[in-house]
Amino acid sequence: MTHYHVISDIHGCYAAFDGALQDWNQSDTLVLLGDYVDRGPDSKAVVDRVRELDQQPNVVVLRGNHDVAFARWVIDGDHQYYYQPGFKETLISYMGPKRFKKSTRRQRGEYMKYNHLSDMRWLAGRPKYHETDHMIFTHAGINLNIPDWRDDTRSMDIIREPFYRSSKQAEKTVVFGHTPTPFLHDNEDNLNIWESENLDKIGIDGGISMGGVLHAVRFANDGHIVGHKVYRN
Repeated sequence: MTHYHVISDIHGCYAAFDGALQDWNQSDTLVLLGDYVDRGPDSKAVVDRVRELDQQPNVVVLRGNHDVAFARWVIDGDHQYYYQPGFKETLISYMGPKRFKKSTRRQRGEYMKYNHLSDMRWLAGRPKYHETDHMIFTHAGINLNIPDWRDDTRSMDIIREPFYRSSKQAEKTVVFGHTPTPFLHDNEDNLNIWESENLDKIGIDGGISMGGVLHAVRFANDGHIVGHKVYRN
């Protein structure tokens, strides 16, 4: 039986990510739900490791909204990235503190485009969801208010309450990150993974980059949780 080792919202926290990978049984499919950059100190190290993992046949690498914003800033000059929390830490991890401090916004963009365009194209090109017979993996969630959730790819990057507060039941178990679990629990001290009443929605973003934890959750093929470990940076 196939099992899935699922991690989300690493946000540059390489030490915790490395710990979660050391406990990965490589006969399982590794599924990463996006947001590899921003806030934490080691975004470049995380991206480098994820790119290596992406070469393996039993690894699924999805993209998150922070990854998309970072890539679009470098590729297209979309300056909305400068409003993302933690962008400075990301650029410092790529450029080094001295070069970052002495450079302008334009120079930073030029440096990234000249030296790391391959990373950006790779980030932008990751799929938004992965679907199995019983499960849907995506970064933020899905739009349950349309006939086919696959038609709304924007929601997969950014949706929050309209998904996880929805009374509509998903057709399969949806495993998602994006919204830290204390918000899902309505309790800032509760870092545990979150499960909806019908067990059709499971949130696993423990807010590692904000002083929380990184969850690595092992799922059976039918969507049930069969293992769970927690890591700190």
